[in-house]
Amino acid sequence: AAAGASCGFEGALQDRFMALKDSPIWQALGDGAGGFRDTLLNPYPPFAYGSGMGWVAVDRDRCVTLGLIGEDEEVGRPDGASLSPAEREIAEAAERFGITEETLMEGLK
Repeated sequence: AAAGASCGFEGALQDRFMALKDSPIWQALGDGAGGFRDTLLNPYPPFAYGSGMGWVAVDRDRCVTLGLIGEDEEVGRPDGASLSPAEREIAEAAERFGITEETLMEGLK
């Protein structure tokens, strides 16, 4: 609750633990919102050593249904600061080989 309150729940739901990857709530968690002193200052999991916290992907339709995004809203890729190290490595490798985001997304269908 403290992390959400610190960013006005921008890009995050108040009634469940769900937020867009580019929501400032992730940095608030990493910064220790709520008084946590063992955080790692990451805007991605793990937020604290041994926390067990992680991300679980949620499809677009569910995000629309829950009101996180509008039905016609374009959602871009989060900036590098909000990618996990593994996601950042994949994005950088794809870029080096000239693979576009559209090609990657098409391959996931």
